[in-house]
Amino acid sequence: MLWALSFVLVIDAVTLAASGMVDITAYGNPQIPWAFLRIIVAFVNLAAAVEVLRVIRLNTAIRRMPWEFPTVLIGQASVIPMFIVPIMMEVESLAHDSIDIFLTAIFASLLAVAIGISFGALVARPEYLQSSWAIFIALLPLASLFQFWYQTFYLPTHERPTVNVEADLEEVRRQGAVSQMRGTVTMENVGKATLSTLGSIYAVTGHSMDTEKPMVRDDVRNALEGNRVPWMDGIPHKGVLKVGRLVRPGGHLTPSQKNSTSFVFDVHNEAQQKLRLIVQLSLLVHSGDLDVNPCLKDHEYDPDLPSCLEAAIPASNMFRDILGDRPLARTIVTFSSSAPPKLLTRFQISDWDPKDKRRKRRGAGAAQEINPFLVSRGVTMSSEYRLDP
Repeated sequence: MLWALSFVLVIDAVTLAASGMVDITAYGNPQIPWAFLRIIVAFVNLAAAVEVLRVIRLNTAIRRMPWEFPTVLIGQASVIPMFIVPIMMEVESLAHDSIDIFLTAIFASLLAVAIGISFGALVARPEYLQSSWAIFIALLPLASLFQFWYQTFYLPTHERPTVNVEADLEEVRRQGAVSQMRGTVTMENVGKATLSTLGSIYAVTGHSMDTEKPMVRDDVRNALEGNRVPWMDGIPHKGVLKVGRLVRPGGHLTPSQKNSTSFVFDVHNEAQQKLRLIVQLSLLVHSGDLDVNPCLKDHEYDPDLPSCLEAAIPASNMFRDILGDRPLARTIVTFSSSAPPKLLTRFQISDWDPKDKRRKRRGAGAAQEINPFLVSRGVTMSSEYRLDP
């Protein structure tokens, strides 16, 4: 039994130390506290393995229970939350491949051993609960759980994208029936986190005005429906005059950084009476470099849409990278002759077997089922300019 115990302790130490080092080197500063704690627990389990092997070498006939080694009890009680985390990630997952199942089975076996040793200590040695080092056993796993809660729940809700957006239209000069216009859009990251840009577009639309026709109840109701501003305020939409991107997809905005874009265009005064500059942003708290590519042809939308880009969301740690379902952010720009462009961002899962009949579950809510805080911040800003005769 002691030989088997020493083997389990070595596996625990190697797994925790390796995952901690990978998280520190590959996933940046946010993972350092939890990774450093795993490395400490790995050293405790390695010390426990050395102690057990020393007892075996001195007297192979001796019979001692695992909880009779203080280092074994501390190390095994501490690994319980460490292995609960990856198991819960896989339980929440919607896609389970052979590697996921194999690793989860190993983590579950190691967790079962740790729980068995901890429970056996409480039953066989109730006096442990009154000792000072038993408090250390309890606090170490709690520290790990606190770190997991901080990274998984607290930070995502307190590091939302925060930007100031200013949009302005001005007339540079007028020559006969043509006005030369300038549009300016300024974005400033006023938050504490670096932001990744999933989509950022501006559009200038022309409208005709009928001052003798007040809005009726249906016009008001239509203008207030939906989550985004539909601009159905009773003014006939004439068409899109200018459209473009403000920041390249996947580009970053660091804290306090400003991005200003200016553009010029000509407009026929007799064709429309009012111009509207619309700015739409889709932002995500920076979690790594985004590799943005055209959407695959099998996505849930019409492949003939004007613009569809997708980016894989980088994993926050090694466990989520291996066991997670690799969510994608898909940003689509749609428009029609009767409405200005609309920016839409959806998250979905990419970790699927092509032969899986559940492929239809790749809808927009699939990724949120796994990571409820995986959402973008949408920003809509507009400015209007009246073309006087």
